[in-house]
Amino acid sequence: MMSMTTDKGKNALETKKGDGQATEEIMKRMCVSLYLHKHPFLWRNDVHKLRYLDRIRAIVAKYSPDDIFSGAWLNNYQASFCKGGQPDRSRPYRLRSDKRRPIRKKSVPGKNRKELLYRYRYTFVVDCLFLCAFMDETKGASVLNELKADFGSRHYAGLDMIFSILYHGKPLCGDSWVIADLVDSWRENERFFQKAPMNILVTANMSAGKSTFINALVGKNISLSQNMACTSKIHSIVSKPYEDGYVYEYDYDLVTNAGKEELLSDNERNLSDWLSVGTYYNSVLGGCRLVIHDSPGVNYSDDSRHRETAEHWIKKDDYELLIYVMDATQLRTTDEKTHLEFVRDNVGERPVLFAINKIDGFNIEEESVEEALRAQRKYLEDIGFRDPVLCPVSSRAAYLAKKSVTDRLTKSEAKELHNLIFKFEEMGLPQYYGGLFPEIQIPDMRKEEIQLLKNSGMSYVEYIILQIYVKFAKNV
Repeated sequence: MMSMTTDKGKNALETKKGDGQATEEIMKRMCVSLYLHKHPFLWRNDVHKLRYLDRIRAIVAKYSPDDIFSGAWLNNYQASFCKGGQPDRSRPYRLRSDKRRPIRKKSVPGKNRKELLYRYRYTFVVDCLFLCAFMDETKGASVLNELKADFGSRHYAGLDMIFSILYHGKPLCGDSWVIADLVDSWRENERFFQKAPMNILVTANMSAGKSTFINALVGKNISLSQNMACTSKIHSIVSKPYEDGYVYEYDYDLVTNAGKEELLSDNERNLSDWLSVGTYYNSVLGGCRLVIHDSPGVNYSDDSRHRETAEHWIKKDDYELLIYVMDATQLRTTDEKTHLEFVRDNVGERPVLFAINKIDGFNIEEESVEEALRAQRKYLEDIGFRDPVLCPVSSRAAYLAKKSVTDRLTKSEAKELHNLIFKFEEMGLPQYYGGLFPEIQIPDMRKEEIQLLKNSGMSYVEYIILQIYVKFAKNV
């Protein structure tokens, strides 16, 4: 079900539809969350799950044979249900009643394997429609007719009811409440899918900590911080409506359960300047319809394509906010001035947020953060930025703080986190942000790791972006 290779290094979807159309379709689908963590079949035995999957596979093969998302999502079903097991085809399983072995009316529910699937018929319908025809009612009607023929006329009314609930927003009623969790997930995806995304372009010189900044913002190790010096690609990080435990990556091939190996390496067959990742943002931005475009460092001298790609995207009209990440320990360099002047001349009227990263590199006993920020603001004003918004932040501190909540830190990371907690208690960034953005009120937290998100400036950056997003959503 994966994409097919072509001579030009494009997958089958790109070859069939063209680069632009394929990219747009992929970006739409990257924002869809799965609902497998709520699936009622997770608690059935393996034999039932395998046969259930076998029938879903037949429906997908008939109605979405070339849809890379349908095939990849089905693989997630397989892994979630069976932990890599394969369907047992030695015992064919049909939905229709076998006339030679009819289902007895008084059979005990759950004992007969045909009766079991009838019992979960609404779940089965939701799965088939989601995998083959999410947001495509016409195709969904064809799938429903197939399922009607399988289940028989006495179930038509119930199947039509499920179809109306999913595609027409009809309220749950009667025995449809058994799939309430799945319907909620469908509708949450649908609402999110129909929103216009706000695009954020992130730019920086090499070694400014841009990838760490994005990882801290998303709350996951998503951006290619190790390999950005080797790639000239734009990495578009698409938000999902809720946390489903899956990270998607489209890098020539589609992987909907991407791990560290896929995320931190480039697919050599991808000859374009773009790849995409879909995940839930673990921050106050969670649930916002956002796309963060991570651009290459512009001053990488070994490959001019880095600057060309970044400058091409800055010139485009496809983003609503530009975040310029700067290294707080290396301000006002020649390379920085050159890129700032380019941004000034091409960003237009879009808001620019200057993230002064690596603020933890300051020696607060010998250096004044406030004076450094004041000098940097004047420098930006002299270049031509009117009323520049400077956001001092430690992406490293914020990333470690978030990781400590969701994952286990190494010994060196735990020690580093402890030192950063102490350092930012003394740095006083909340006072700086309080004077600049008095409307943003972030309460203090008793847990030191969560408080570090505020003290390091990252919580303020997230709320500033949230303010811009709310304004954008109202005007769309």
